[in-house]
Amino acid sequence: PAFLYVRRDLQEQLFNPISGWWSQGRPFDFGLDYQPVSGMRRFLSGTQPLLSTALIEPAVDMLLQAGIDALRAKSQRQTAYLVALWEALREQRRQLAEEQGVPPYVIFHDRTLQEMCFSLPRDCSELGMVSGVGQRKLEKYGVQFLRVIAEHAPAH
Repeated sequence: PAFLYVRRDLQEQLFNPISGWWSQGRPFDFGLDYQPVSGMRRFLSGTQPLLSTALIEPAVDMLLQAGIDALRAKSQRQTAYLVALWEALREQRRQLAEEQGVPPYVIFHDRTLQEMCFSLPRDCSELGMVSGVGQRKLEKYGVQFLRVIAEHAPAH
């Protein structure tokens, strides 16, 4: 990164020899003449990352092909699945905590259960990669939590 200071009274008088998207006054006009914004933003240079913008069109094509209704239905199914898995993991944690007479967070923090929901570990080595699952907790609770995850795995 670079930093620039220009006295306020000189900002409109000076120009940046390297123009770009970020300093364009009206970038969506797609005009042939470059018109900078006023103030310090006129000294910004650069443009949108091309890779990310190049991928927009295929993504929109895929969305149009699938259909917004199908996308919404899948989103609802995924949400229901993750909520059910989250509740099952919390219930497993609650049962273990009750058996051991400790608060549930001693078994696993909420953040650890959330990461289990997102990473969906299939075995002890994958579960061991989840933040908050150390070797001791993996040995003590790993099988129980992997079983819950496997029982809630979506059918493919």
